[in-house]
Formats: sequence, structure tokens, C-alpha cells
Amino acid sequence: MNATIQLDTRQFQRELRKYAETTRKTGAQIVNQRAYNVAGRAMDMMKPEAGREQSTRRLIRAYLNRTISTRIRLAKSGKRKGQFIRKGKRSSQLAAVNLIIQARRSKKGLKGLWGKAMVSAEAQFKQAAEVGVGFLKSPFVAIVRGLTEYQPPGRRMRIKTQWGRISVWPGSKGYGTVNPAKPGTSPTVHIGLRWRVKGAPTKVQRLTLPHLQRAFDAEAREMAAHVQRKLQKEADKINARK
Repeated sequence: MNATIQLDTRQFQRELRKYAETTRKTGAQIVNQRAYNVAGRAMDMMKPEAGREQSTRRLIRAYLNRTISTRIRLAKSGKRKGQFIRKGKRSSQLAAVNLIIQARRSKKGLKGLWGKAMVSAEAQFKQAAEVGVGFLKSPFVAIVRGLTEYQPPGRRMRIKTQWGRISVWPGSKGYGTVNPAKPGTSPTVHIGLRWRVKGAPTKVQRLTLPHLQRAFDAEAREMAAHVQRKLQKEADKINARK
């Protein structure tokens, strides 16, 4: 089921029109730049904290690999004869990931997994957990990539998110598309954002709407500040002639 995200972009549109009157950029250049900025701002506002994508993955990996209990056996020979020692490799001990998998299967009424079946499920679970880092941000990666080439060299807004390390692919649970604005009388950027989440469609709105709204509002304020600086500069020139 699809969900519609409704944003209040009235302030953004007003400031965009004012900004267009103070720059030599074409309409397409303006729209592409501002779309890039909004996507970058929204991505930086979402979890995990910008720049901590890799460290978050490491934390998840450490938590899932955390040993819950250790298999032991009684040594019958050697230097440690008569002592209890670990049985099997460190990777074959009961870890948090194993308990999570069993608990989820039990909740669904499925039997527990053991041996090779558990090893396979464990590997898939860990991979999905790490790939899922930045899930909310993932649709914006394609947008940023698609609009990067339209940004002025050396004047591109800095995006803090390590978006090159967020996993995205066609058909993934979070994916975005963008058609950059082309020169013309009414240049428009077409952006598609898609998240697949469990639960009610309103969950997407709750997870993404606040960040997107803040991104548009922040960009509107930036354009307003730019226009104000331009007007002040012109006023200073006029005053200097008097």
C-alpha cells in the first residue's frame, strides 16, 4: 500500500522566486541545485548521525556477535587436564544473534534452527542488519548522485553523510529516482522516494516527513539570507555613491 507524504513548501516556493531574481543562473540550474541541497539536508538529518554510518555498523556487528553462553567440555588430557575448557570455535558459541533468530521464529510458530541451517540464517541476518544501516537515507543517495553533476564546481553544498557507503540497489527496500530539470520555461525536478516498511503506511510519514519538512524550511531560510545579503550589497553601493 502506498502512502502520500504531504509537505508545506509555500515558504520554499516564495524564497525560490525571490532568489531567482538575484542570480544569473538559469531556472534549471537553480532548481537542480536546490533539489540537491534539500536531498542532502534531509539525508544528514536522518539516522544514523551523519558520518557515523560505519561506526554504527560496527556496533551492530559487535552486539550480534556478543557471546551469551559458552559450550564447555572437561579436558581429559594435556596441560589443562581436569579443567573445563571451551568446546568448539569461538564462532560456534551461543551469540545474541542466535537468540534473536530463535525468538522471531518462535513468534511465527516456526521450529528452531540448529547446525548448518542456523549458520546460514545467522550470516543472512547479520548481513541484512548491517546493510540496513542508513535505510531511511538510502532513497536520497540516488537523488544526490543524479544531481551532483549539475552543481557548480567547487560550490557544491557539503553533505556530511557518508552516502557512498549506504547500500542501495534497484528493488531494495529504500530506493530513489530523479529526473533533473532541463532548460525551458518551466524547469522541474521529478523525484521519486520509496521505502518499504512493515506496518501501516503512516509509518513512512512518521519516519520521514519531519526530516523532509525541516530540509525544505532550512533551504528556504538559506535562500532568504542570500537574498538579504544581495539587497544589502546593492544598498551599500548606492549609499557609497552619495
